[in-house]
This record gives sequence, structure tokens and C-alpha cells, in this order.
Amino acid sequence: MTETGGDHFWWAKHNQPTLLADLELLFAEEYVLAGWSGLDLDYTTTQSVDKGHGRIRVRELTASSLLQD
Repeated sequence: MTETGGDHFWWAKHNQPTLLADLELLFAEEYVLAGWSGLDLDYTTTQSVDKGHGRIRVRELTASSLLQD
């Protein structure tokens, strides 16, 4: 969150392979062994679907407060 109360949004593209790999690892599906509990994660996801010019475009955004630091 910024000083004025807004939030930041960044794109991670394939020309930033280290950043992209770190984010993919953070948001990867977690596998937990039986008898163990997973981390308490606070993911928020939203999705929009648009249709135009003969195409259907699906956009999905997932956010987490784990990225604050």
C-alpha cells in the first residue's frame, strides 16, 4: 500500500525469468502430507471474461499480502 492509500500492481513477464519463477513458486498449488497442515495463505483471486473481435479473453488476478516486504 502506498502512502496515499493505493496499491501497486506489477506485470511479471517472461523476460524477467527469476522474478517470474519466484512468483510461480509462491502461487503454486501446495501439496501437504496426510497428518500435516499447510501454511495459512491469504490469496484473493478475481477473474474477468471479455468477448470481442471474435475472441474470448480471460484475465485472472491473484493477490497475497505475503508480497508486502
